[in-house]
Amino acid sequence: MPAVPELNIVMPGCRHSASPPMAPTPGSGVRLSQFLQSGRVTVKAANDNRPSHIPAFWPWAVAIGVAPVLSGILLLALIF
Repeated sequence: MPAVPELNIVMPGCRHSASPPMAPTPGSGVRLSQFLQSGRVTVKAANDNRPSHIPAFWPWAVAIGVAPVLSGILLLALIF
């Protein structure tokens, strides 16, 4: 015969346990390494015709955008 859980004191119709949750036991749970696979080919969109050996453009764009800001900060630091 299955045991009936205790009724909650605050909400009598609720069958959730009023006891505090237990801490997880060490070693239980899901490990991220179960879902990660290394050495796979990167997924590309069907309409991406760029060769895979060409490096990405965004690092250069970030460097070009950040260089004037850093130069200005350096100049202000030298002046003051």
